[in-house]
Amino acid sequence: MPDLTMVEFAIMISLLRLGPNPAPILLETLSEWFGQTVGLSDLKPGLRRLMHQGMLVQDPNGSLRPMPPSAAPVATCFAAAIRIVGTEFRRALDKGDPPLIDHIMRQSRESADRDKNPTVKPGASPDGADDPPKDKE
Repeated sequence: MPDLTMVEFAIMISLLRLGPNPAPILLETLSEWFGQTVGLSDLKPGLRRLMHQGMLVQDPNGSLRPMPPSAAPVATCFAAAIRIVGTEFRRALDKGDPPLIDHIMRQSRESADRDKNPTVKPGASPDGADDPPKDKE
């Protein structure tokens, strides 16, 4: 059974989709997926582990290259993630689990708001209602 963290999984999925690239190229995609700003310091532990496991190599030019045998464990994790999310979402709907459903719906709205207005920070309302009051001068 593959043992990938979500960050490692996301790194591998993005590299398998984009092809070999330096780590900074991945930051925009990973930030979008995680709903928060992702920096290189967030990726370094996962990159080291992926390289240690032989799933990833870094070319002399700095590009990260997934190794061919890594596709199978990544695909297994991808399929498992879909099954887990689908099963748990169906259970939440069947049980009428308000906290989980409310949380999912709020994150979905925030993601849609970010797509419409990229300046909205994750967790903030698009109309600024959650912003702290401005100091009066």
